[in-house]
Amino acid sequence: MNCPRCGSTSLYRSRSRNRWESWRKRHTNKMLCRCHVCLWRGWISDDFEPRGKKLQNFIAYLFMVSVSIGVTVLLLPLLE
Repeated sequence: MNCPRCGSTSLYRSRSRNRWESWRKRHTNKMLCRCHVCLWRGWISDDFEPRGKKLQNFIAYLFMVSVSIGVTVLLLPLLE
């Protein structure tokens, strides 16, 4: 991630200061960040999710689909 103000790559996640920021962090795909270089603090879109996290979510999704199919195949003869 690059800082929107100075372009530095030294952004880190920032803590919320009040209820509004806490609510926004929980209910939107924005994250609160601060720049080490220029001290900018603001919201950045959560599209910057690390590749490993996306892969982990995809594997979890495939696991849930396979479990659902397996349960359906096992229970289908019982319904007939």
